[in-house]
Amino acid sequence: MLGLTDQVPAKLVYVTDGPSRNVRIGNQHIVLRHASNRNLTGLGRSTGTVIQALRYLGKDRVKKDSIRQLRNMLTNKQKKDIRRDILVGPDWIRKVVEQIAA
Repeated sequence: MLGLTDQVPAKLVYVTDGPSRNVRIGNQHIVLRHASNRNLTGLGRSTGTVIQALRYLGKDRVKKDSIRQLRNMLTNKQKKDIRRDILVGPDWIRKVVEQIAA
């Protein structure tokens, strides 16, 4: 969705504060994965999508091209919002967000 990877997901994965479970609707396989409130920061907003994408990529797989792409994609308001949203997030994601929102 953000263009950070060219992989196509075989199944949809959603984070939730409810229990983890797998759901099948027709031919679509959906995974509901439990996450702590700390990991649900910003969900439902574009900033949450960015934070979840960084979490998915992982600490060692976030490249300068991805940071540049996200910096160009986000509006000034979204950059302000993501700085606020990530205050309770992991340290490594906060450091990446600082580069994105610079």
